[in-house]
Amino acid sequence: SAAMGHPRAPLPQTPAEAAAKAPGAADAMKEAERVALAWLLESAPGALEAVDLAMSGSEEAARPALVRALKNVPGLLLPMDRQGAVVVTESLPGSPAGVGAPSSVPAGAAGDGEDAASSRGGKRQSPELSDGSDAGGSGSVHAGAAAPAAKRPTLTSAALQKLPATCICIVLCGLHGSGKSALCNILWEVIGGAWLNYDDFANKTQLPKNKTMRQAFNQECSNTLQSTLGGLASAEMRSTKCQMVYVDRCNTSKAHRADLLQVLKRMPWRKRGGKVVLVDFTHSSDTFGYCADGQLSKRYSDPHVALCLSRIEERGAAHPSLRPSAKLRATLQSSARSADALTPEEVTQFDARVSLDVELSPPDAARAVLQELRGHGWLPDLIGTEELIPKTEVAWQAYQRAEEEWRNWAQQNSQPAPSEEWISQCRRACEAERAQEAERQQRVAELRARRARLQHARGSTGANAAAA
Repeated sequence: SAAMGHPRAPLPQTPAEAAAKAPGAADAMKEAERVALAWLLESAPGALEAVDLAMSGSEEAARPALVRALKNVPGLLLPMDRQGAVVVTESLPGSPAGVGAPSSVPAGAAGDGEDAASSRGGKRQSPELSDGSDAGGSGSVHAGAAAPAAKRPTLTSAALQKLPATCICIVLCGLHGSGKSALCNILWEVIGGAWLNYDDFANKTQLPKNKTMRQAFNQECSNTLQSTLGGLASAEMRSTKCQMVYVDRCNTSKAHRADLLQVLKRMPWRKRGGKVVLVDFTHSSDTFGYCADGQLSKRYSDPHVALCLSRIEERGAAHPSLRPSAKLRATLQSSARSADALTPEEVTQFDARVSLDVELSPPDAARAVLQELRGHGWLPDLIGTEELIPKTEVAWQAYQRAEEEWRNWAQQNSQPAPSEEWISQCRRACEAERAQEAERQQRVAELRARRARLQHARGSTGANAAAA
């Protein structure tokens, strides 16, 4: 039109441009990006490779990968030049509302199907006026103005939550002996994944001088989550089932939970389709009370602590660090009193929360977690309930056998530590000294009694002689 002397008509403002100028533009753009990415991954699963490349900074390699994926989306019309090649620009038509047509596409290419088809070859509309008859509409469109974009499906936040998850991080929260490790073992046996056990890690890791165990475990969590996301970039891993990560730690402290949430925030976990699920353990006798910070929340009750204590004592030596002792009850009670309750702000940072009764058997607890994930639509390929029951029971029996073998091995190979041996020797020496002292005192008492009897006998003899 400009070449023919006609003034260029101003392009209509796209919804994205209007949102950028409106109040709260930053939040609106974030929501638009999230919805667009969800629509893209749902419509073209092969676009995950392009997304990974773009996030890693390889935008030039990401564009052709995105075009290849979008070509397979039914009903999606891509702008093409006269030779049939796809025109790749900053945006592509057919994406969710708010993404406009590229400037290099002829007028009408971003509209309905027949207009886009005419731009690829055959009849071309007049550069000045178009009555819209080819598109099945009425009225006219000024030259240079884009036709109304076809309405594309968009995803709300609720629909986005129903999308299958590419990876799930399960964060466990509960006292020692509540059944966290048994639950993780069953889930790991049934659906696989990476199991991060804090007790095993602390027992096997030798810390450098400038790092604490808490920092080392946070680094291990970060490395495992990063490797899980890195595995999603390969076609092999994308074709398999959802990747799972289990963080097996008490997490009764708010600081420990905050550490893990910060690790997840520093990586594109949710952008890659990842979910975060909190699994906590409760007891029917748990009552409301005040935390150290004054917050009113449910507190661990005495029956809850007693149940955990009985499980630890029954487990015996089948644990790398926590074993039955005279101070075990006091340790658990102290942990229960110092536990930080979940705040509403913390709960909103998790995609789902599963509260399990601590009295449930580990197989029942595992099935409850799996059914919750299935209900959210995150594990579409999960086997049916009838198949889950025998799998979870077999996994639990295998875990019990492993614990029994561990206990037997620990009893056979148990050797007292040097400090304990020294203490026992001191105790034996003290007991021997006490026994000697008691024996000496007994002898002294016997001598005194004998002397008293002799003196009494002499006194009585002298008295008799005097009388005589």
